[in-house]
Amino acid sequence: MGKVVEIGIANIKGNQIQNVDKVEAFKGRGLLNDRKFSENNQKERQITLIEIENINHFNNISNTNINPVDFRRNIITKGVNLNNLLNKEFAL
Repeated sequence: MGKVVEIGIANIKGNQIQNVDKVEAFKGRGLLNDRKFSENNQKERQITLIEIENINHFNNISNTNINPVDFRRNIITKGVNLNNLLNKEFAL
């Protein structure tokens, strides 16, 4: 079973992403206290996800050690093939 390994938000565009232990998500708006949180938010702006496996792969092939939240995604998952979830409804 997959899991969430990190959650990150930034309150202002361009600010460093901050790790948080939990966050409230609002349908149609996004993540509370995140820079992209707004009324009648576009679906593709409400929340972003990335797989830790892809981050690790990128760091390996590019010989870098970029911190997962520095990829500027809200939810970092492990053991989840996110591409299989495209255009599907799911819960975290």
